[in-house]
Amino acid sequence: SDSSFKHRITCKDGTIKHIHSITRFEFNDKGFPIGLFGICHDITEQKQTEDALAGSEERMKTFMNESLLGIYFMDPYTKKIIYSNPALSELLGYKHGELVGMRIYDFINHTKVDIDERIEEVIRVKKINVGERTWRRKNGEIINVLLSSFYEDKNGAQTVYVAAQNITENVKAKKQIEFDQRNLDALINSTTDLMWSIDKDTKLITANRAFINIIKAMTGITLNPGDNPLLAGSFPKQILKKWEGFYKRVLSGETFIIVEHSHIPVEIYTEISLNPIFQGNQIIGAACYSRNITKSKLDELERIKITDDLIRRNKDLEQFSYIISHNLRAPVATILGLSSLIQTTDL
Repeated sequence: SDSSFKHRITCKDGTIKHIHSITRFEFNDKGFPIGLFGICHDITEQKQTEDALAGSEERMKTFMNESLLGIYFMDPYTKKIIYSNPALSELLGYKHGELVGMRIYDFINHTKVDIDERIEEVIRVKKINVGERTWRRKNGEIINVLLSSFYEDKNGAQTVYVAAQNITENVKAKKQIEFDQRNLDALINSTTDLMWSIDKDTKLITANRAFINIIKAMTGITLNPGDNPLLAGSFPKQILKKWEGFYKRVLSGETFIIVEHSHIPVEIYTEISLNPIFQGNQIIGAACYSRNITKSKLDELERIKITDDLIRRNKDLEQFSYIISHNLRAPVATILGLSSLIQTTDL
């Protein structure tokens, strides 16, 4: 019978060749071998390809086993895991190997209908699908994961490959930022003080409702981010020139506070503070804050007026006392002298 085997040979030039040999013995009438016939095929390239593939598979296995991403392969019809790496076991709180054979419904924290629809979509689009999901760990803890998945049909062997990254802390941080932003919006929009910020081109970055409303009341224009507040409506030239000067100062790096006084239509005192916004060492804009201080300013002026009046009255009283004292000095001396004369004279 034929014999088939693979082996290596060393050529005259020292190179190594991989050979596939098929041999057959020839026998005489008595059944003794009298010859050997053989066919040799050079399979060096095939062998090199097989070795490279084996090396590639080994490297891929090493990569998946050492990856920080949770990775699993799944049968898209039975929904069973056919491979999982150690990172996935750690992510879900299982011992390594426990997940193999488990159905994905056991840890994906969504309805069966939703899970099936997602898998059908992965199969249909036949490209990498990325999305956020929630999973349930072995201890019942719910975590957020970012998934990358794709489908492959290789000679009838259909597989869905999934890589997962734990983004629970990212999601918590994002929710906290959103809460803080809503809280900040509520705070700055609950005051009648004006708050706004501009970029280095004096274009609006953000503003609270009070600022937007007062600009609209003055100009009929509703400001949006990117608009230039100085170009909203037709402000008097002196107002534009003044605010252009303010913005130039703050965008040059100066922090300052000014108090504006107006009598039109009623007497109003306004305190305005401007602060540059830095990104590293570079000024990228300015934060502006304006508040009505009319009551406190008028109270302050009233206190000053009262104090000045008291000082004036006190000075008048001192002058009056001095005058009285000076004018009474002579009569009192006369009376005292006369009194002394009376006491010493025998009337």
